[in-house]
Order: sequence, then structure tokens, then C-alpha cells
Amino acid sequence: MSKLSALQGKSKTYKIGEIDLEIKPLKLDDMGLFTIDQNASAKEQTESSLKLIEKVLTDSVPDSTEEERKGIGIEHMEELMDAIMDVNGLKDKKGSGLDAIKARQAQIKAAKSRQ
Repeated sequence: MSKLSALQGKSKTYKIGEIDLEIKPLKLDDMGLFTIDQNASAKEQTESSLKLIEKVLTDSVPDSTEEERKGIGIEHMEELMDAIMDVNGLKDKKGSGLDAIKARQAQIKAAKSRQ
């Protein structure tokens, strides 16, 4: 292996709901998943966020089924997105659509609290 192997992301374990979930970081090829147009509709932003979560969960839990991944409760979306941002070193960074993701998370959280 070359010295570039030292630049590969390291997974981290997060408590999501009641389980410990090892989240693997994305690779350079996956950067497009983080690009969300801030002027996109709420539906488009949500779809982009769900694609990102789906990719991370598929990579992190390879024996999971599509049905299991799609069945995760929306109440875990914020925790999952926070973990994804953290493991990828993007937790407190601005731009590249991250503001749109965080804004969408805030909208979902506000809608949940009104229920």
C-alpha cells in the first residue's frame, strides 16, 4: 500500500436510537451526494438527504436490506445526518449544500415538535 492509505477515512461508532452503529466515511467519488442546491425545493433537498443516508447505511451495514434502510423512523434522520457530517469531517463547515441539509433538518425537527 502507498502512503495514500493513511488518507482514507476512519469509521466511528455512534449511538443512533437504541443501537450502536458504526458509520463509515464516504470517499471522494461520493462527494456529489453532499452537493445540494440551497435554492432547491424542500422535496429535492429531502431526496438528496435520503440518497446520502441510503449510501452511508448501505456502506456501513452491508447486510442490511433496502426494506430495513427505508423503514428507519424519521425521528432518527437528524442523528444520522449529524453522524454522517461528523465522520466525514464536515460537522461545522459551511457551503457545499451543508447549509441546505442543516436547514432541512431544522424544518423536520420543527414539524415533529408541532405534532
